[in-house]
Amino acid sequence: MEKHYEAICDHVSRIVKNDQDADEITNETFLKAFNKRKEIKGSERLIGWLWTTAKHLAIDRLRAKQREVKQMPESVSLDNLGGEVETASILAAQQAQQTETDRDLLKGLLRLLPEKDLEVVEYTYWMA
Repeated sequence: MEKHYEAICDHVSRIVKNDQDADEITNETFLKAFNKRKEIKGSERLIGWLWTTAKHLAIDRLRAKQREVKQMPESVSLDNLGGEVETASILAAQQAQQTETDRDLLKGLLRLLPEKDLEVVEYTYWMA
């Protein structure tokens, strides 16, 4: 599992844009994997589980921060609009980043395929 830690942490960091949060989320991901190790059998399944769980935890962290922004009094809000503009901005950035995150996830998973399998995928989806 240690060999995947850095890749997962980088993946999470691109989502939350904060290294400390990324470390915490990655640790939480691996803790969950450890606790569910009997259910997650096989390295292929583990890798997908790690990526998916990390992504979901990162999104949960962003949503929690959005709720904090919404709960701020108007006088504390950066633009004095009750946090609505900031929240909308965060949501828009999150949606745009979701596509990038999914693309990164796919690239990471493709790198784990054996070379012959990767050639089949490339031929099927990029050459057709």
